[in-house]
Amino acid sequence: MSFGVISWNFCVWTNSRNKQKVEFLDGLDWSIALLQEVSPEAVDAIRSGIPGVSVVSGVELLRAQASNPQPEAVATRVRDFGCAILARNGAKILGSGLIPSAELDPVSKSDLTKFGEASLPLVESLVWAQVQLLDGTVIEAVAVHPPHSAGKGQDRAMRIERKLRTYAALERWVKDRPNVVVGIDGNAWIDTACDDPFDSPAIPKTGEDPQIAVSEFFYDGPERHGLQDVYRAWLHQDPARIDAIRSRRPLGPLAVTFVRGTTRKVADRFDAIMASPAFAVQQVEHSYEDSVSAGSDHSYVLAQLAMPQDSAT
Repeated sequence: MSFGVISWNFCVWTNSRNKQKVEFLDGLDWSIALLQEVSPEAVDAIRSGIPGVSVVSGVELLRAQASNPQPEAVATRVRDFGCAILARNGAKILGSGLIPSAELDPVSKSDLTKFGEASLPLVESLVWAQVQLLDGTVIEAVAVHPPHSAGKGQDRAMRIERKLRTYAALERWVKDRPNVVVGIDGNAWIDTACDDPFDSPAIPKTGEDPQIAVSEFFYDGPERHGLQDVYRAWLHQDPARIDAIRSRRPLGPLAVTFVRGTTRKVADRFDAIMASPAFAVQQVEHSYEDSVSAGSDHSYVLAQLAMPQDSAT
Protein backbone atom coordinates (compact mmCIF):
# COMPACT_ATOMS: atom_id res chain seq x y z
CA MET A 1 0.00 0.00 0.00
CA SER A 2 1.00 3.63 -0.36
CA PHE A 3 0.84 6.15 2.45
CA GLY A 4 1.40 9.86 2.96
CA VAL A 5 4.03 11.16 5.35
CA ILE A 6 4.59 14.81 6.18
CA SER A 7 7.43 16.60 7.95
CA TRP A 8 6.76 20.14 9.17
CA ASN A 9 8.24 22.59 11.63
CA PHE A 10 5.10 23.69 13.47
CA CYS A 11 6.80 26.90 14.71
CA VAL A 12 6.52 27.28 18.47
CA TRP A 13 6.75 31.06 18.14
CA THR A 14 3.26 31.30 16.61
CA ASN A 15 1.21 29.46 19.23
CA SER A 16 -1.50 32.09 18.79
CA ARG A 17 -2.09 30.62 15.32
CA ASN A 18 -2.22 26.97 16.39
CA LYS A 19 -5.85 26.58 15.31
CA GLN A 20 -5.04 27.83 11.81
CA LYS A 21 -1.96 25.59 11.55
CA VAL A 22 -3.95 22.55 12.71
CA GLU A 23 -6.68 23.19 10.15
CA PHE A 24 -4.04 23.50 7.42
CA LEU A 25 -2.29 20.31 8.54
CA ASP A 26 -5.58 18.42 8.72
CA GLY A 27 -6.33 19.34 5.10
CA LEU A 28 -3.18 17.70 3.71
CA ASP A 29 -2.99 14.05 2.62
CA TRP A 30 -0.97 12.12 5.21
CA SER A 31 -1.22 9.15 7.52
CA ILE A 32 1.99 9.87 9.48
CA ALA A 33 3.09 13.36 10.51
CA LEU A 34 6.59 14.11 11.82
CA LEU A 35 6.59 17.53 13.44
CA GLN A 36 9.19 19.82 14.99
CA GLU A 37 8.78 22.73 17.46
CA VAL A 38 5.55 21.43 18.97
CA SER A 39 4.50 22.99 22.28
CA PRO A 40 2.07 21.43 24.79
CA GLU A 41 -0.49 24.00 23.63
CA ALA A 42 0.00 22.85 20.05
CA VAL A 43 -0.43 19.21 21.09
CA ASP A 44 -3.75 20.10 22.73
CA ALA A 45 -4.85 21.92 19.56
CA ILE A 46 -3.88 18.92 17.40
CA ARG A 47 -5.75 16.44 19.60
CA SER A 48 -8.88 18.54 19.61
CA GLY A 49 -8.68 19.66 15.98
CA ILE A 50 -7.83 16.49 14.01
CA PRO A 51 -10.43 13.73 14.36
CA GLY A 52 -9.10 10.29 15.26
CA VAL A 53 -5.45 11.34 15.50
CA SER A 54 -2.94 9.61 17.78
CA VAL A 55 -0.14 11.81 19.14
CA VAL A 56 3.28 11.16 20.68
CA SER A 57 4.85 14.28 22.17
CA GLY A 58 8.55 14.56 23.01
CA VAL A 59 7.82 16.94 25.89
CA GLU A 60 5.27 14.52 27.36
CA LEU A 61 7.71 11.61 27.02
CA LEU A 62 10.46 13.62 28.73
CA ARG A 63 8.18 14.49 31.64
CA ALA A 64 7.06 10.87 31.97
CA GLN A 65 10.67 9.73 32.27
CA ALA A 66 11.15 11.63 35.51
CA SER A 67 10.46 9.61 38.65
CA ASN A 68 8.62 12.60 40.13
CA PRO A 69 7.44 14.65 37.15
CA GLN A 70 7.54 18.38 37.77
CA PRO A 71 6.23 20.13 34.67
CA GLU A 72 7.36 23.57 35.79
CA ALA A 73 10.97 22.42 36.25
CA VAL A 74 10.99 20.63 32.90
CA ALA A 75 9.58 23.68 31.16
CA THR A 76 12.48 25.86 32.31
CA ARG A 77 15.18 23.22 31.74
CA VAL A 78 15.91 24.50 28.24
CA ARG A 79 12.62 24.96 26.45
CA ASP A 80 9.04 23.74 26.54
CA PHE A 81 8.68 22.30 23.06
CA GLY A 82 9.97 19.36 21.07
CA CYS A 83 9.06 16.96 18.30
CA ALA A 84 5.82 15.04 17.89
CA ILE A 85 4.60 12.13 15.79
CA LEU A 86 0.99 11.82 14.64
CA ALA A 87 -0.90 8.90 13.08
CA ARG A 88 -4.35 8.76 11.49
CA ASN A 89 -6.29 7.25 8.56
CA GLY A 90 -6.14 3.80 10.12
CA ALA A 91 -2.49 4.06 11.14
CA LYS A 92 -1.86 3.52 14.85
CA ILE A 93 1.07 4.03 17.18
CA LEU A 94 2.31 0.79 18.79
CA GLY A 95 5.14 2.22 20.89
CA SER A 96 7.30 5.31 21.24
CA GLY A 97 10.26 6.81 23.02
CA LEU A 98 13.15 9.26 23.04
CA ILE A 99 16.43 8.52 21.24
CA PRO A 100 19.34 8.55 23.71
CA SER A 101 22.41 10.71 23.33
CA ALA A 102 25.56 9.71 21.46
CA GLU A 103 29.14 10.28 22.57
CA LEU A 104 31.09 9.26 19.44
CA ASP A 105 31.07 10.37 15.82
CA PRO A 106 29.59 7.41 13.89
CA VAL A 107 32.27 7.52 11.18
CA SER A 108 35.50 8.79 12.75
CA LYS A 109 34.67 7.49 16.25
CA SER A 110 36.05 10.76 17.63
CA ASP A 111 34.81 11.98 21.00
CA LEU A 112 31.85 14.37 20.97
CA THR A 113 31.77 15.19 24.69
CA LYS A 114 34.29 18.01 25.10
CA PHE A 115 31.57 20.14 26.69
CA GLY A 116 30.05 17.28 28.69
CA GLU A 117 26.44 17.66 29.77
CA ALA A 118 26.28 21.18 28.32
CA SER A 119 26.21 19.71 24.81
CA LEU A 120 23.74 16.91 25.50
CA PRO A 121 21.13 16.66 22.73
CA LEU A 122 17.65 17.90 23.58
CA VAL A 123 16.05 14.47 23.63
CA GLU A 124 12.53 15.89 23.41
CA SER A 125 13.52 16.69 19.83
CA LEU A 126 14.61 13.11 19.09
CA VAL A 127 11.35 11.14 19.08
CA TRP A 128 10.62 7.71 17.63
CA ALA A 129 7.42 5.72 17.23
CA GLN A 130 6.45 2.38 15.77
CA VAL A 131 3.47 3.03 13.53
CA GLN A 132 1.32 0.26 12.10
CA LEU A 133 -0.37 1.06 8.81
CA LEU A 134 -3.83 -0.09 7.84
CA ASP A 135 -2.45 -3.19 6.08
CA GLY A 136 -0.43 -4.25 9.14
CA THR A 137 2.94 -2.93 7.93
CA VAL A 138 5.02 -1.47 10.77
CA ILE A 139 6.96 1.74 10.11
CA GLU A 140 9.80 3.01 12.31
CA ALA A 141 9.00 6.74 12.33
CA VAL A 142 11.32 9.45 13.67
CA ALA A 143 10.80 13.18 14.14
CA VAL A 144 14.02 15.07 14.80
CA HIS A 145 15.16 18.67 15.11
CA PRO A 146 18.93 19.15 15.51
CA PRO A 147 19.60 22.54 17.13
CA HIS A 148 21.06 25.54 15.35
CA SER A 149 24.68 26.47 16.00
CA ALA A 150 24.49 30.26 15.86
CA GLY A 151 26.75 32.01 18.34
CA LYS A 152 30.33 33.03 18.91
CA GLY A 153 33.41 31.55 20.50
CA GLN A 154 32.96 28.77 23.02
CA ASP A 155 29.19 29.11 22.93
CA ARG A 156 29.18 28.35 19.22
CA ALA A 157 31.59 25.46 19.71
CA MET A 158 29.28 23.97 22.34
CA ARG A 159 26.25 24.38 20.07
CA ILE A 160 28.06 22.69 17.18
CA GLU A 161 28.97 19.78 19.45
CA ARG A 162 25.34 19.45 20.57
CA LYS A 163 24.25 19.46 16.94
CA LEU A 164 26.79 16.79 15.99
CA ARG A 165 25.74 14.65 18.95
CA THR A 166 22.12 14.94 17.82
CA TYR A 167 22.98 13.74 14.31
CA ALA A 168 25.16 10.96 15.75
CA ALA A 169 22.32 9.79 18.02
CA LEU A 170 19.91 9.76 15.08
CA GLU A 171 22.34 7.85 12.85
CA ARG A 172 23.08 5.25 15.53
CA TRP A 173 19.35 4.66 16.09
CA VAL A 174 18.26 4.33 12.44
CA LYS A 175 21.20 2.28 11.18
CA ASP A 176 20.26 -1.30 10.23
CA ARG A 177 16.57 -0.83 11.02
CA PRO A 178 14.05 -1.71 8.28
CA ASN A 179 11.18 0.50 7.07
CA VAL A 180 12.46 3.76 8.59
CA VAL A 181 11.00 7.20 7.80
CA VAL A 182 12.57 10.34 9.30
CA GLY A 183 11.16 13.86 9.23
CA ILE A 184 13.84 16.42 9.95
CA ASP A 185 14.35 20.16 10.21
CA GLY A 186 18.09 19.77 9.94
CA ASN A 187 19.23 23.34 10.59
CA ALA A 188 21.50 22.48 7.68
CA TRP A 189 22.26 23.87 4.25
CA ILE A 190 21.20 20.65 2.56
CA ASP A 191 21.61 21.81 -1.04
CA THR A 192 24.26 24.51 -0.77
CA ALA A 193 26.96 22.74 1.25
CA CYS A 194 27.90 20.67 -1.81
CA ASP A 195 29.79 21.37 -5.02
CA ASP A 196 26.71 20.95 -7.23
CA PRO A 197 23.21 20.54 -5.75
CA PHE A 198 22.02 18.80 -8.93
CA ASP A 199 24.53 15.96 -8.68
CA SER A 200 23.45 12.54 -7.44
CA PRO A 201 25.10 11.75 -5.14
CA ALA A 202 26.03 15.25 -4.08
CA ILE A 203 29.65 15.89 -3.05
CA PRO A 204 30.27 18.01 0.08
CA LYS A 205 32.42 21.07 -0.33
CA THR A 206 35.95 20.61 0.94
CA GLY A 207 37.36 22.72 3.73
CA GLU A 208 37.68 22.96 7.49
CA ASP A 209 33.99 23.33 8.25
CA PRO A 210 33.38 21.85 11.74
CA GLN A 211 29.90 20.88 10.57
CA ILE A 212 31.04 18.83 7.57
CA ALA A 213 29.63 15.73 9.30
CA VAL A 214 26.16 17.25 8.99
CA SER A 215 26.51 17.65 5.23
CA GLU A 216 27.86 14.14 4.92
CA PHE A 217 24.81 12.76 6.73
CA PHE A 218 22.63 14.00 3.87
CA TYR A 219 25.05 13.21 1.03
CA ASP A 220 26.53 9.81 1.97
CA GLY A 221 23.19 8.07 1.56
CA PRO A 222 21.97 4.53 2.28
CA GLU A 223 25.45 3.01 2.21
CA ARG A 224 26.21 4.88 5.42
CA HIS A 225 23.02 4.85 7.48
CA GLY A 226 20.34 3.16 5.38
CA LEU A 227 18.41 6.32 4.45
CA GLN A 228 17.90 8.36 1.31
CA ASP A 229 16.64 11.91 0.82
CA VAL A 230 13.27 11.12 -0.76
CA TYR A 231 12.98 14.45 -2.55
CA ARG A 232 16.37 14.09 -4.24
CA ALA A 233 15.46 10.50 -5.15
CA TRP A 234 12.14 11.61 -6.62
CA LEU A 235 13.74 14.41 -8.66
CA HIS A 236 16.25 12.04 -10.21
CA GLN A 237 13.51 9.67 -11.34
CA ASP A 238 12.87 12.12 -14.20
CA PRO A 239 15.58 14.39 -15.65
CA ALA A 240 12.90 16.91 -16.60
CA ARG A 241 12.26 17.61 -12.92
CA ILE A 242 15.90 18.46 -12.30
CA ASP A 243 16.10 20.56 -15.47
CA ALA A 244 13.03 22.59 -14.46
CA ILE A 245 14.58 23.50 -11.11
CA ARG A 246 17.99 24.20 -12.60
CA SER A 247 16.44 26.68 -15.04
CA ARG A 248 14.81 28.64 -12.19
CA ARG A 249 17.43 28.27 -9.46
CA PRO A 250 20.78 27.41 -11.08
CA LEU A 251 22.60 27.72 -7.75
CA GLY A 252 19.93 25.87 -5.80
CA PRO A 253 18.33 25.06 -3.51
CA LEU A 254 16.33 22.19 -4.96
CA ALA A 255 13.33 23.45 -2.96
CA VAL A 256 12.78 26.41 -0.64
CA THR A 257 11.71 25.34 2.85
CA PHE A 258 13.20 28.18 4.90
CA VAL A 259 14.45 31.71 4.30
CA ARG A 260 17.18 32.90 6.67
CA GLY A 261 18.45 36.40 7.27
CA THR A 262 16.72 39.72 7.79
CA THR A 263 17.86 42.18 5.15
CA ARG A 264 20.08 39.84 3.10
CA LYS A 265 17.71 36.92 2.79
CA VAL A 266 18.91 33.50 1.65
CA ALA A 267 16.60 30.71 0.51
CA ASP A 268 17.52 27.24 1.79
CA ARG A 269 16.24 23.70 2.03
CA PHE A 270 16.49 22.93 5.75
CA ASP A 271 13.70 20.34 5.83
CA ALA A 272 13.62 16.82 4.44
CA ILE A 273 12.14 13.37 4.67
CA MET A 274 14.73 10.61 4.80
CA ALA A 275 13.56 7.02 4.30
CA SER A 276 14.75 3.48 3.72
CA PRO A 277 15.41 3.02 -0.02
CA ALA A 278 13.05 0.03 -0.05
CA PHE A 279 10.18 2.54 -0.11
CA ALA A 280 9.19 3.63 -3.61
CA VAL A 281 8.88 7.42 -3.80
CA GLN A 282 5.72 8.25 -5.74
CA GLN A 283 5.44 12.01 -5.13
CA VAL A 284 7.05 14.79 -3.08
CA GLU A 285 5.77 18.31 -2.67
CA HIS A 286 6.57 21.48 -0.75
CA SER A 287 4.73 24.76 -0.34
CA TYR A 288 6.64 27.46 1.47
CA GLU A 289 3.98 30.06 0.68
CA ASP A 290 1.06 28.01 2.02
CA SER A 291 3.00 26.97 5.11
CA VAL A 292 3.95 30.54 5.99
CA SER A 293 0.39 31.69 5.37
CA ALA A 294 -0.79 29.06 7.84
CA GLY A 295 1.57 30.32 10.53
CA SER A 296 4.93 28.52 10.24
CA ASP A 297 8.26 29.84 9.03
CA HIS A 298 9.15 26.56 7.28
CA SER A 299 7.62 24.71 4.36
CA TYR A 300 6.18 21.29 4.92
CA VAL A 301 7.58 18.30 3.04
CA LEU A 302 4.87 15.85 1.95
CA ALA A 303 5.73 12.51 0.36
CA GLN A 304 3.69 9.62 -0.94
CA LEU A 305 5.63 6.40 -0.35
CA ALA A 306 4.84 2.82 -1.32
CA MET A 307 5.92 -0.41 0.29
CA PRO A 308 8.28 -2.55 -1.83
CA GLN A 309 5.62 -5.11 -2.78
CA ASP A 310 3.43 -2.28 -4.10
CA SER A 311 6.14 -0.61 -6.19
CA ALA A 312 6.60 -3.77 -8.24
CA THR A 313 2.99 -3.87 -9.44
